[in-house]
Amino acid sequence: MRPPAGADKPTMDDPAAVSGTRARVRTRLGARELPIPERLLVWGLNVAVVVVVIQTIGHLVDWLATDLDIVLLNADSDQSIYPWIPVVAIFTGALALFLQNQITLVTGFRRWLPLVLAYLSLDEMVALHERLVHILKRLHIAISHAREIWPVLYLPLIAATAIALWRLARTMSPRARRFIQVGLVFLATAVVLEALSAKLVDVHPTAYQIEVILEQDLELAGWTLIGAALLAFVVGNLLRQAPDDVSA
Repeated sequence: MRPPAGADKPTMDDPAAVSGTRARVRTRLGARELPIPERLLVWGLNVAVVVVVIQTIGHLVDWLATDLDIVLLNADSDQSIYPWIPVVAIFTGALALFLQNQITLVTGFRRWLPLVLAYLSLDEMVALHERLVHILKRLHIAISHAREIWPVLYLPLIAATAIALWRLARTMSPRARRFIQVGLVFLATAVVLEALSAKLVDVHPTAYQIEVILEQDLELAGWTLIGAALLAFVVGNLLRQAPDDVSA
């Protein structure tokens, strides 16, 4: 004889069911009660993880299944779908710091950070540094040397930007500070891998493809974390400023 419909389902009289329901409600409410800057950081971390997974799988499929025939999935190509993420992340950081400069007067190199990040966003989109490689090739500099030279030429700008962001991170919340610092470490590692990749292109093609995945994943995740941290930092400052403006 079959039990009545719904007899095997927990009811509100079941202590275990009630406890589980309350736990789920508390989890949802806890997520909603997070301050907006913290929610932005969580969102940024989730985006970084998702896009890294997508980029890794996409490049592996393109490499192993089509012998790099699908340009949109090739992480080593400027025409792939992946650079759009760091372009948006870097420009988000530039816009956030521009707004921050309107709130707090800053001096020195930090006042130029929005402009520098906007330039780096443009560079990520149209690959200005790759144009530098072509110029070096026209000067009869071997492509392997060109790959090693462009990070050196960019080093002063990159170093100044990294130092300014690291110092700025000291004024942020602990989680945002970690995002900036981890992101900078990721980017520095990506630059080193880019410089070393010249020795792998023709000699060790398999190792080169693995280097491409690591380098591009580090760059993508690094800029996503930095962009999310800068956005959360400025949004937090704007929210703290709002009650003062209303009371005034």
